[in-house]
Amino acid sequence: MSWFMLQNLISFPYLEEYLSSVVHPWWFRKLLILLCSLIIDIYLVGCTCSFGLYVYKKLNKHQETGPDSKIWKKPRKFFAHIIDIYGKIWHGYELTGIEHIPKGPGIIIYHHGVMSIGYVFFVARYFLETGRTCFSLLHHAAYWIPGLQMLYYVLGLKSYKKAEIVEMMKKGRLLGISPGGAREALYSHDYGIMWGKRTGFAQAALEAKVVSDLCAICIAFTTILDKM
Repeated sequence: MSWFMLQNLISFPYLEEYLSSVVHPWWFRKLLILLCSLIIDIYLVGCTCSFGLYVYKKLNKHQETGPDSKIWKKPRKFFAHIIDIYGKIWHGYELTGIEHIPKGPGIIIYHHGVMSIGYVFFVARYFLETGRTCFSLLHHAAYWIPGLQMLYYVLGLKSYKKAEIVEMMKKGRLLGISPGGAREALYSHDYGIMWGKRTGFAQAALEAKVVSDLCAICIAFTTILDKM
């Protein structure tokens, strides 16, 4: 009985018409395949880098004492060079006013675009020019993606808690935070700020008692000049 019903369903005259209307546009199918393949390619590259860093850590485990270890300087420099070259060639990226960033503890507040690529270019250029790592606050959902944890660790990407941010400020580190987050990326227009009530970064700076030194918070404006 069920087989008979299945045959009738398959031979139903409107079924073929419906399916053709859904999957007919060949360009749409190719676009989905291209999009998925690009995302998969980026993910696989990230996993490969993460695995390479894991092997590198094992080979230098006697020197590795944390994300500030000197053994990570070469890998970070390698990634920074690749990102900086890409920014120069493809986007004509420029960075000015770097001398205003404090030598001591600081919080870089940036606008969260769809890709936040301007901030990525800034971190790479800043590291190449100063040798200083700018750690970054990462959304906890990113840790749901398997295989990238080692890459996050080396690049200083983590879902830092308030207490951890305070401790970082006391250690003199630089931390990048986008208070707007995904909401700003999806709904902001013309670089409008959408922070809402997200002022925890300022509270952390006050708690660390570094605001009085005028070096707790600095606003970094980075500009991407897209070549036509």
